[in-house]
Amino acid sequence: MQGYVKISPPDIGVDMLDDAESGEHTSKRTNKNHELSPAPVGNLNRAIIKEMELQCDLALKGFEELERSLKEHDEEKIWYSIHSFFSAAARISELLKLGEKTMEKHGYSDDLKELISVPNVSYLSHSKLESTFSSFGEDLKKWAIKPERTHIGERNVIAKGCVSGMEEENMLRHFDPESYEFTVRGKTYELKRYHEIILEVKDVIENLARRSFWEI
Repeated sequence: MQGYVKISPPDIGVDMLDDAESGEHTSKRTNKNHELSPAPVGNLNRAIIKEMELQCDLALKGFEELERSLKEHDEEKIWYSIHSFFSAAARISELLKLGEKTMEKHGYSDDLKELISVPNVSYLSHSKLESTFSSFGEDLKKWAIKPERTHIGERNVIAKGCVSGMEEENMLRHFDPESYEFTVRGKTYELKRYHEIILEVKDVIENLARRSFWEI
């Protein structure tokens, strides 16, 4: 779903009433549509859902581009696609955490409950992806200056077993095209597993996004 989500207060009209005793006109504020202004928490729920929808789309497009790039043996696009996928996945992880905090504080959001109850979604929300792909500079420094870091493996696209004498913890970036395992600064992420979970999240998001503004 694309376009704008319009957030506007209910249409408040003013009915002019005659005061029987004084003969003067008085005003009475009425709600023509009998609707209530959305609560701040409702706005937060909608914002989380709309942003989640976008990040799911970006992650899935990154995965599609990765598969195409692997067939074309285009290493530049392979790394671009992996970065796009995990950058979006990290934001999804952050949004899921925000949804969980909202649930803990308010406890009445059925839409977020439906989203957070997606099978295996905790694997994504508790993955610490955002610390790996958002605070990159500080993590890179901590990883690189360790005394045992005598050599660094960078931008290899090959099965791990084919890399002779290179320990996983010394891999700055490595992608295994057979297992779809991505290693960054010694941490390995199962790209296909994240992809499967994001597909499930996307299905739920699409259903939530179809609901009208006042339903969520």
